[in-house]
Amino acid sequence: MIDVIETVIANWKVWIPFQLVNFGFVPPQLQVAAAGVLGMVWSVFISYKGHT
Repeated sequence: MIDVIETVIANWKVWIPFQLVNFGFVPPQLQVAAAGVLGMVWSVFISYKGHT
């Protein structure tokens, strides 16, 4: 259960600041692409964490 809590906290630490920057500074036509790139990086992180 500790791993789940740590992962959720890591999720908040990554996605909340990213979305603030994304919606504040990234042009609207690039916001979906930026979120997609971070989504791919996040998926790699979760996969790595799940296999260690």
